[in-house]
Amino acid sequence: MNWIKPISRSATVATLLFCATASAAVQNVTALMDDSVSTFALKSDYFVKQHSIASKAFTLPAPVLEKSAKGYVKVSQQGQEVWLDIMDVTLFPPESAGDTRCIRTSDGATAKTGRGAGNICP
Repeated sequence: MNWIKPISRSATVATLLFCATASAAVQNVTALMDDSVSTFALKSDYFVKQHSIASKAFTLPAPVLEKSAKGYVKVSQQGQEVWLDIMDVTLFPPESAGDTRCIRTSDGATAKTGRGAGNICP
């Protein structure tokens, strides 16, 4: 019966580590770049400016609920979900620094054109 305690401790530690890792993957809006920030609403496939709100009115950090390929992040503020322009906010953790966006060419692993030109592709 004494062997049950170490197993239950190991399971507890593993669960805590898993939860910590899962929560670390969530991005948060940690700062706003100006004294006021514009909020947007998603209308079918485009974003429409709704309001300009003082940065002091936002509760930070705010978890990012969703990201748009068009450059917006959705957060919850005062019980409402709003979209913010990604250029108006600071996200933590930042996007992966390992993504160089280099373009592979057929003659080797050196990018010849585009973003990352001349850099070695990973």
